[in-house]
Parts: sequence; structure tokens; C-alpha cells
Amino acid sequence: MAGPLIGTLADRVRRRPLLITACLLLAAVMTAPLAVGSATDVWLLFAVLSLVGTGSVLMDADRPETTNRTSGP
Repeated sequence: MAGPLIGTLADRVRRRPLLITACLLLAAVMTAPLAVGSATDVWLLFAVLSLVGTGSVLMDADRPETTNRTSGP
């Protein structure tokens, strides 16, 4: 559902800052499961998995082999 929005973001932002930001945010999000202490906190795992999936789509959308950018003259 968020694919077109993520693709638009990947097209409009420079590649290196986008990948660095995405990696840093994913690293921060991946620490969230440490806060799960009981069965009532399982929702946190679903939220983390959703964010990791979105982040991986963002990173895949900007890989050189998936874009039509030329490398230069």
C-alpha cells in the first residue's frame, strides 16, 4: 500500500543520504523488541515488523540494479 509513496520518495531524494537515513532508522527500530516484556506487548513486534518491511522496500527501491539511472557519460 505504501509502495508508490516510497518509490516517489526514493526518486526525489539523493541516494546516499536516503540509504544512510533508512539504515539508521532501521537500526533504531530493531532495538524495540527488547522492550517486549509480556504477552500484552506483542503489538510492538507487529509494529516493528511493519516498519522493517517498509524500510527494506525503501532500500530495495533505490538499489542501482532496480533503477534506470545512468552512471554517467
